[in-house]
Amino acid sequence: MAPLKLDPSCTTRAKKPSSIYFGGCAFGAAFYVGVVEAMVEMWGKDFHKDVLFSGDSVGSIFAVGLALGKSPQYLDNLYRDVAEYSIRKGPVYHSSVSLEKKIEQMLVEEKNALRRLEGRASFGTTTFPFNHTWHVNWENEEDFMNCINGSMHIPFYTKRNDKIKGKIVIDGAYGFKGNDLFHGDDTLYVGIDPHAEVTRTFTYTEMFFPSTGAAYDDIKKSGYDAMINWNGKMNKKCGHRVPNYSALYVLWFLSFFENLWIFLEVSVYYLLLAILYPLVILYKMTF
Repeated sequence: MAPLKLDPSCTTRAKKPSSIYFGGCAFGAAFYVGVVEAMVEMWGKDFHKDVLFSGDSVGSIFAVGLALGKSPQYLDNLYRDVAEYSIRKGPVYHSSVSLEKKIEQMLVEEKNALRRLEGRASFGTTTFPFNHTWHVNWENEEDFMNCINGSMHIPFYTKRNDKIKGKIVIDGAYGFKGNDLFHGDDTLYVGIDPHAEVTRTFTYTEMFFPSTGAAYDDIKKSGYDAMINWNGKMNKKCGHRVPNYSALYVLWFLSFFENLWIFLEVSVYYLLLAILYPLVILYKMTF
């Protein structure tokens, strides 16, 4: 594919915002890679230094990556690696496992990553029924990973994460509303939503299965083009973007059965232990 070129007229048309929010779109994140590439060309490779980043679901990865100064090429490689692994193993469960390893690797690469992220990046989770919560600081890397996994959690599709402060959480993008934005309507919204300034639509297949090859390049280029063609105008988001109530009903229904399944699994495990342990002791005493 030919190298992407910046339209010079765009550099004066679209002023860099004080904050940028990335929404959820699963494997549609190929679009975000192109968006970030355009941002760097428009505002310079150090544009992240005075921008507040936030995100939900897979958007949280871009918020964290940009706050740590990761390059478009780094994010491109991250997507490709996770996509390749997910194609080999299957996207259900395995995509979240692969992504978790990549995030852990990112934290290892960056010295004092958690401290550097405080006040620079945040990501959200949804608690029952429609409550969106930002995570802006973390006790340690384990707490950070649990929060970011929670931000991306789709019951039965991604790896199950532990409760956060005693509460079950699911994907933050579904509970997100415009009033949650740190700079309100002045926050640049990147996502698959009619209220977003930089956006496109995806099929369910494009979101839940990784794109590779020419399909990936096309989605990435659409992100680049959408960002380059943004005219700097902000949409009304506060009071307009609301939680996805219909999806949340379904997700909480699935979450109930996911946690019931886990409970039964654990219960059966300890029941077998309770039965087998005395039998082993009895066997040893007998022989």
